[in-house]
Amino acid sequence: MLAEQLSRQDVPPILQKIDFHTLTALLTAERLRPQILPVLRKALGKTDYERDIDEIADEVRSKFSLTEETLVAECDAQLAGRPFGDLGSRRTLTFSALGTTWFVTCLNNQYGVLAAERFVAGAQILIVELAPAILCSWLRTSTSTCSWARRWATPETSSSNPTTRR
Repeated sequence: MLAEQLSRQDVPPILQKIDFHTLTALLTAERLRPQILPVLRKALGKTDYERDIDEIADEVRSKFSLTEETLVAECDAQLAGRPFGDLGSRRTLTFSALGTTWFVTCLNNQYGVLAAERFVAGAQILIVELAPAILCSWLRTSTSTCSWARRWATPETSSSNPTTRR
């Protein structure tokens, strides 16, 4: 059976997800960034998917009550990046490590984004590698608590606590 022959109830879950994400992008653009809607519609028009998605959009448009403030808050909470954040002259990459959220802003061109993505990847690795030693020296607890960090701990860190046993 072809996808065009399916009723709405028979649509496989993977196609429902595609519909959901496409509709979310289109309705968000329609409501919050109408200037980019022609580009999105042109991309969909190449596949004839626009006709199918428009039927569903008409059904759900009135129920789509997302505001920009709500969308930004949800995206920030999920570290999903800002909606349409890859448009414009600047781009912001977001990541979270050890309870801190980091925002890295760069020029939105091939070299700026590539450099920022490499920086973020390196920073994430460095933070994870240094975390055990930093936490161990910060806590100044017994060896049993810090034994997992021993390979990172300096001799001063290991011996500075009088309760530490080697």
